[in-house]
Amino acid sequence: ASLRISCPRTQRILEIFEQAYAIDSPSDALLRIRHFLGEYLIQEFDHEGFCKVVGAPRGVVLASDMLVHDLGLAASLMLHVAMAIAKAFHLEMEDWEDINEACSRAIRIVPVCYALQRTLPGALNAARALRYLQSAEPNDDRDHLNPWKSE
Repeated sequence: ASLRISCPRTQRILEIFEQAYAIDSPSDALLRIRHFLGEYLIQEFDHEGFCKVVGAPRGVVLASDMLVHDLGLAASLMLHVAMAIAKAFHLEMEDWEDINEACSRAIRIVPVCYALQRTLPGALNAARALRYLQSAEPNDDRDHLNPWKSE
């Protein structure tokens, strides 16, 4: 099933999705939607670069003004992709219920996570990463810098 997309912003999001995951079949697309919403859009999506490519709508000066809108577009697009695939292949709702739920939650959650990913102070982000790093030796001198292991 092909999607008819007239909005250049939505078309570009679909192209980014297809390029990021080398999508070449409907099953590939269905399998990658959750990762695209939960990982790619939050950690790797370059919204400023995206806005440079597609331009800004009339009256919008800053790319940040369009961020929530564009991330919502991405979540809606992924739901449309999933629905088109489900319809074309006569899938039951149970077969793609998790994707439907992920798309619905992404509209609210992805913009917040995107912002947090880029605004957490560096020290807090480093401390979060240190929590899961293992030291090479039990009494490694570097452990005194790790707030999760030092006293």
